[in-house]
Amino acid sequence: MRAILEYIGYSYPSESQNNTYIVKSGDSLWSIAKKLNVSVEELKNTNNLNSNLISINQVLKLPVTQNIIPNNNYISYTVKLGDTLYRIASNNNISTDKLIEYNNLESSIITPGQIILIPMSMEDNLENYISYVVKGGDNLYAIARTYGLSVEELMQFNSLNTNLLNIGQVLKIPTNNDITYVVRSGDNLYKIAKQFNVTIDQLREKNNLDSNLLNPGQILKI
Repeated sequence: MRAILEYIGYSYPSESQNNTYIVKSGDSLWSIAKKLNVSVEELKNTNNLNSNLISINQVLKLPVTQNIIPNNNYISYTVKLGDTLYRIASNNNISTDKLIEYNNLESSIITPGQIILIPMSMEDNLENYISYVVKGGDNLYAIARTYGLSVEELMQFNSLNTNLLNIGQVLKIPTNNDITYVVRSGDNLYKIAKQFNVTIDQLREKNNLDSNLLNPGQILKI
């Protein structure tokens, strides 16, 4: 079990230290929460985060009550003689690079008996999503950042093979976690609702607002 946890980036704790996770390239709070079977809000509260933004090599504390067993979005595979990472990736309809990233591997070399974690399709495991219509000037990076996702997650969820987008293209945005937005000067509910493709009534209900008045610095749940 310890080997499995270390493969997914989990820092196996001693009795005197908290559980921690070191952020890797391509990680987002959403992917870390799903990987370690906690909620985004729990991660944010434990680490006093005011937004979904994280940086590579950032050390995140994990909720002390969490179950450290990975959730059922991942299956384990024991490498057999003659296996290659490419063959395992192809058989599970994912890329070799993704398999390397999910298992914190330094190369594509694997050995018989080694345990590889294989992420199940995000589309199979996400029940809720919103639709986003691509506008002029949009790009995957900006859209992913707005919704607290990585570009890779957005591409995988929409089965995209390229970063190129077309105006009017409809993207599915997973909403298994609360997205937060910090109100800026000049913002209003109409503008924010349009940006996130929701209605004003949905925003007001989600945030228990009695009026349309907003204040700079106010945090809204989307």
